[in-house]
Amino acid sequence: MKNMSPKSHLFGRLNMRFIPLLVWLVAVIAVVVLFSHRTRRFEVLGIAQSEINQIAANCAGRLKNLNVELFDEVKQGQKLAVVDTILDNEQLLHNQLKAQLDTISAEMQHLVAESNAAHRANMATIDNRISGWVADQRAFANDVMRAKLRTLELTALIETDQLIAKQLDLDIKRLLVDYRLDVNDALVYNLKKMRLEYDTLNKKIQENQRLLAQSRQDMENALNRQDEFVRNNKPHPGSSDDEVQHVALKALDILESRMDESRVQREALASRQAVELTAPFDGVVSQVLHRVGEPVLAGEPILTITKKQPTEIAGYANKKQINLIQKEMAVELIKTREQPQIAIAQVIYVGPEMVQIPQQLWRNPNIPEWGRPFLIQVPSGFEVIPGESVGIRGL
Repeated sequence: MKNMSPKSHLFGRLNMRFIPLLVWLVAVIAVVVLFSHRTRRFEVLGIAQSEINQIAANCAGRLKNLNVELFDEVKQGQKLAVVDTILDNEQLLHNQLKAQLDTISAEMQHLVAESNAAHRANMATIDNRISGWVADQRAFANDVMRAKLRTLELTALIETDQLIAKQLDLDIKRLLVDYRLDVNDALVYNLKKMRLEYDTLNKKIQENQRLLAQSRQDMENALNRQDEFVRNNKPHPGSSDDEVQHVALKALDILESRMDESRVQREALASRQAVELTAPFDGVVSQVLHRVGEPVLAGEPILTITKKQPTEIAGYANKKQINLIQKEMAVELIKTREQPQIAIAQVIYVGPEMVQIPQQLWRNPNIPEWGRPFLIQVPSGFEVIPGESVGIRGL
């Protein structure tokens, strides 16, 4: 048997003592590393969110049609509602303008009647010596007045018929868009009737436009004849009938200006069409805020459209976790309903400040909580519904 030297025996005893100490140090280091890794992890609840769009008109009006109901599915570009932009007070103004045009037309006829009456009264008092010249002058003036009146009457009639034809055209287009005519004989009959009225009215407008052109030519010829007569025949001083005719023509000019103003205002109202509101994307009607017939202001929401598939998950880190959240960091999403699902996702946004957490995520429904918001993009294949709670775990 080989004897060990005292030095070797000493080293062996030292090794036996240091091995347990070394194992203990390794265990402590492993615990510290595991604890540090655990402190860097976090677990919170988030809420699946979808894109939401509030549908509103860019002008005030009254809700004329609402083509969808609450929770209806809609497609991008689908017509949702129609807003009539002519308000109640403007409709009253529209009727008032029509009444003004009728009144002006009646005033013109009355003016012509008064002018003719004055003409007949003056005829009896005109001196025989100048009766020939005055009669000729009066005849020229009457020709001008009749041609001018005829021109104004045809202009007013054409403009009124054009407004009616424009409204008929809009009604025909809306009927074709809003209804299925192949299943409704009454609508087909009404459509044919409206088209017949529209064609008849257009023919009438064309005929009146032809007559208007002829009337304008007649008025120009009458003015030329009157100017030629005045140049070649010196007016007799004191011709009271001539003065009456001059006053009547001035009055007709004033009435014509008033008619132009009323016509422009009425055309401006008639040209304003209803505003159609369409869906900006495929989704579901999540809110209906107005009913048909109710007035709406410019920018006031009428209904809300929500996408069916959430695009992001909102989480909230408490004050102990706010430094753990970083943009573009990887997290684990956990869906715990009947069909559990786990997916790896990425943080796409971290909020700059603490905000109040939605009540759905409060541990105690009576005690508000605050957290730093962050958004996670929903990965492909991870199926959640809007408003569903999702577990979020830091990696």
